[in-house]
Amino acid sequence: MISQDALFELFLKQSIKDYNGVIDSFLKDPSSIFADKNEQTGLFFDALTRKLANWKKSKECIYRNCKEKSIKKSHTIAKSAFLSVIAEKGHLYTPALNYKTYGTEIKKIGVNDASTFPGFCQDHEKLFFAFEQSKRIAGDSDAFRQIYRTICREIVIKEFRLNTILHLRDSYKKFRDGKLFIEIKKLPIMKLIERNSKISNFEYEGSDALLNSFDTEIKNLKRDIRKFRGIYFKRIHDELELKSKKQFFCGMNITVKGQVPVALAGRGNFVAAMDINSEPKTIELITIVLPSENETTVIIFSSVENEEYIKGYVERFLRQDFGIINMIESWMMYGSDHWFIKPSIWEKITAENQKVIVSDIMDPSKRISSFYPKTIFNDFKRDRLLALIKLKSNEEFEKMIIVENGKFTDAEVP
Repeated sequence: MISQDALFELFLKQSIKDYNGVIDSFLKDPSSIFADKNEQTGLFFDALTRKLANWKKSKECIYRNCKEKSIKKSHTIAKSAFLSVIAEKGHLYTPALNYKTYGTEIKKIGVNDASTFPGFCQDHEKLFFAFEQSKRIAGDSDAFRQIYRTICREIVIKEFRLNTILHLRDSYKKFRDGKLFIEIKKLPIMKLIERNSKISNFEYEGSDALLNSFDTEIKNLKRDIRKFRGIYFKRIHDELELKSKKQFFCGMNITVKGQVPVALAGRGNFVAAMDINSEPKTIELITIVLPSENETTVIIFSSVENEEYIKGYVERFLRQDFGIINMIESWMMYGSDHWFIKPSIWEKITAENQKVIVSDIMDPSKRISSFYPKTIFNDFKRDRLLALIKLKSNEEFEKMIIVENGKFTDAEVP
């Protein structure tokens, strides 16, 4: 006959096996905790909606040591100077998160809302009045202030994203643990336990695929915030306030004839080595594109130790006739998703090519040193291609024409 202790031991072993079965079943298919796709979408949509409401609220001015409240809509890219010149009927197109699919979409946005963030107070908004009024970047001082504005936006948006991801992680973990608890309460041992005491909640300390993805994103955001606040923010303030005689930064300010119909302000990176004996290094850049009526300003900015890498990077693109345009398209696809394009430019691209472009945005396997195999600025390139054909004619040029003709994404015949 089996003793009572032995029976209890068998019961305990089976209970552990049952518990592990519930956990293992979940880990094999974490989505099984959701009744359907709508429940999953609803959980994250509700959590996101609550956090996004905070984005529109006034914050403390980001300028160093300023305690004043920011205006609600600081424009990273000046509305009157650069956004309005490419807007049509007061609107632009920009990449945005689709809250139902959690994928990227190209969305129409009003020029008043484009490129805004709760950044500066009324007084520190005046830092940018000079080039906003002249509607062009007149020199290094203007460029430096636009760079500063872009870096401040990167800090604010990353801190906001960090808080949002932490909130989403919390919401998901509570939901997950609640669903696991429902299954665990069905186990025979729980009925025995609840005879003597009431268990009101359950926390599973283990991780899963979705929790891991949240944790990876949190780690990356914290790293970026440390970098931007610790390196860029302090040093750029010192230079802005003329408190430092040491040069910490380097960059280029390039003027392109004609209007490239996109405005961009963000960051990107590429990997490079100075020679075959050097270790590859990740080079971080601030990248900016500011269109005016008859010209476009292209700004590249980084730490001074990256100066030679940046020269090599730019020279690689400029060796080609469409180098600047190819470089901007690379920034749009593999660098920053903070860009705004003239509506008619996007609308001329065929629906099939629009889908391809959207799916390629922010491809994690690519960096801004990669050439994008399609073109976004069809008319801009076509006009210049026709002009170049009249001036050039050699074997290398003919090859370039074939390559560029293959990139067009609209319905016109090259």
